[in-house]
Amino acid sequence: MTHKDNHASVSGLEIGSFLVILLVGAAFGYFVYDKSGFVDEEVSLSLLSQQQNIAGIINNLESVNQTIAIESGYESIGSRQRVGAAILNAQAFIKQLKETSETLDKANTALFDDAEPVLEDIKTWLTDGTDQHPPDSELVYELSSQRLRASLETFLDAQVTINSDHRSTISAYHQQLERFRGSVLTLLLGAISLIILVISLNMKQRQTQSKLASERKLISDAVNNLDEGVVLTDEQDACLVINKTLEILCPQLNEQLAVGHPFEESFNRSIHLGDLKLIDVQTHELITPSSDGSHREVDVEAAREYVTAAGVYLRITRRYTENSGNIITFSDITYLKLAQKQLHRQATKDGLTGLANRNHFISKLDDAIARSKRAGHKVALMVFDLDKFKQVNDTLGHAVGDELLRSVANRIRENLREIDVSARMGGDEFAAFLDQIKDTREVRITADRIIRELHQRLDIDGIDVEVSSSIGIAMFPDDADDLSALLKHADSACYQAKQLGRNNYQIYNRDMKVRAMQQMTMESRLRGALKESALLLHFQPQMELSNHTISGVEAFLRWHDPKLGSVRPDHFIPLAEKTGMIAEIGEWVLRQACQQIRAWIDEHGMHIQVAINISPKQFRLQNLPNIIDKALADFDISPSMLALEITESVIMNDLHAAVETLKELGNRGLTLVIDDFGAGSSSLYRLKELPIHALKIDQSFIKDLSTTRDAQEITGAIIAIAQKLHLKTIAEGVETREQLGVLKHLGCNAIQGYLLQKPSTATELQMLLAKSQAKLKMAANHG
Repeated sequence: MTHKDNHASVSGLEIGSFLVILLVGAAFGYFVYDKSGFVDEEVSLSLLSQQQNIAGIINNLESVNQTIAIESGYESIGSRQRVGAAILNAQAFIKQLKETSETLDKANTALFDDAEPVLEDIKTWLTDGTDQHPPDSELVYELSSQRLRASLETFLDAQVTINSDHRSTISAYHQQLERFRGSVLTLLLGAISLIILVISLNMKQRQTQSKLASERKLISDAVNNLDEGVVLTDEQDACLVINKTLEILCPQLNEQLAVGHPFEESFNRSIHLGDLKLIDVQTHELITPSSDGSHREVDVEAAREYVTAAGVYLRITRRYTENSGNIITFSDITYLKLAQKQLHRQATKDGLTGLANRNHFISKLDDAIARSKRAGHKVALMVFDLDKFKQVNDTLGHAVGDELLRSVANRIRENLREIDVSARMGGDEFAAFLDQIKDTREVRITADRIIRELHQRLDIDGIDVEVSSSIGIAMFPDDADDLSALLKHADSACYQAKQLGRNNYQIYNRDMKVRAMQQMTMESRLRGALKESALLLHFQPQMELSNHTISGVEAFLRWHDPKLGSVRPDHFIPLAEKTGMIAEIGEWVLRQACQQIRAWIDEHGMHIQVAINISPKQFRLQNLPNIIDKALADFDISPSMLALEITESVIMNDLHAAVETLKELGNRGLTLVIDDFGAGSSSLYRLKELPIHALKIDQSFIKDLSTTRDAQEITGAIIAIAQKLHLKTIAEGVETREQLGVLKHLGCNAIQGYLLQKPSTATELQMLLAKSQAKLKMAANHG
């Protein structure tokens, strides 16, 4: 508050105090001074008249005093006018008494002559005194005291005159006057007490105002130091206070522009006119005053566009306080929103490619199916499996592999519509669904386009990478009634595409369903066979060409099912790989081979090395060496009695890791053989780095060995390389004497095939060993 306003409230109380003193002085003068020479009746009438006059004056002066007391707390011209009107009424009453009173005497004259100028002075002080600075209030008191003393002196002079002229009547009415004097003294004491009370209240008011000013400053400092933006409004929702934090968050909502204006008007003024329509209903309800006293919170999601230029997200909260206005807070929740968006991305997006992750994709596909049921359109699910991705990833490194996955994701996304959804399901598997389609023609066009795009060479960090994809497609509701069936049928179609040579797409049909049912049945039966030990091993011998002796055998897995009959290995082995059973089956084969080695030693004294095939998944198991150690220990087998055959593609997929694994296995004394050599993509330069013992020449070369020169030259080159690297060579699939003769001529070390014996049980092999060895010796002699 300003100095002027402060003084106005104080001076009203001071003027009230002065009028009380004036009232007491007038009453004292009237009752102390009496009139002499009156007869009893005249004296009674005179006293009655004086009492009525005094009562009237008292009433008018009290009216002035009450008006001042009431209006002293208000600081307006209207308040002063109301006090002035009360004084005019008192002056008019005194003037009327002077003109109409029939018992005027010296006491009345002195009273009137003194009261009128005092009232005039009050009017003057009321006008001028209220403009005084608070330190000038002492001057007002001093003027009031002087005027009071002047009035008292006038009354005392009148008393002396009245006493000299009417001394005789004083004695007659002494008792009555004493009662009057007692009343006057009582009134005077009451007036003094009132003066003390007024002064005390005045001091209390000043202390209260000082305390309120301190508290107001403390509140202001506290509000300005809050981390939240704050707006305080009155009951009409006009802005009273806007703190500094809000001015930082919303520069347009500053105190200079908004204070005194309705909050809604100020808030809207801080928003660009073109963006006002973006404010939703909740936000509008929040910034608009409510009569029910409710408490609402709303996140202003569009704050980035229209609340602040700096892109600050705000939470606006309004708290309604009864009869005290409102408190509106603005919380900066930018970091919270960014964190929520980050969490949402992590929960719904694939971190590498930016496509939807598996869970989010399944949820979206489920929604699309629900819409399809309502609207009657179709949904096409496409499942992608990248061909030979692992080979690229393991050979060129994970960084190149990751970049390849990102490139594939971009090409898939770019060839879909906005309403379609694509996802990375994990590893090198992708998926997409086409929403709101009419027939398979649209799907075929999209699949052809993606096949062409994916098959183009990619330049990744200066490396040319070629990749293709097998795509399986299933339609809803044509091929499936629900989400689960749709996913299964698309997988079946993808599997069929891979079986047909890869780099193509297949649309699901009922024949695939039959094959899928057969596959499910086979999977179930295979799991049962493993648990019930329904699998068995057959063995095929290997003969050393140098001395025509059996140096070892290779173990072959066989499965004869009571319901399915004999199941070909090339049917159930891929199934075991796909379902993950291959690791368990591989361990079973390992232990069965060790058990048979022990049996041949114990029963026949034959130390025959057994070779087993290690699948790609087995070879990548970190605990493979431990599994082999345990099997050898359980059957007390020397490591030299066991040979491990690994295909060259498995080794070349991740050469560095493969070398480490081979070293760990070789250090144990195991014989390591590269199987199907020449059929994969071996690096002859890297071959010398591999800690291996033998190469097994792929039977595709042996098949044409006696008929084509190319096969002979390739086989001869393999044998020559092996000799240079001091590696043993084993030719598999040898079926004729001609093939045997060429191999002996080329310098091959050992053979394996139907020429010796087809894979047989251990019992059959035992019975035929002697006959087989004799027969082979004869064949060699005749060759």
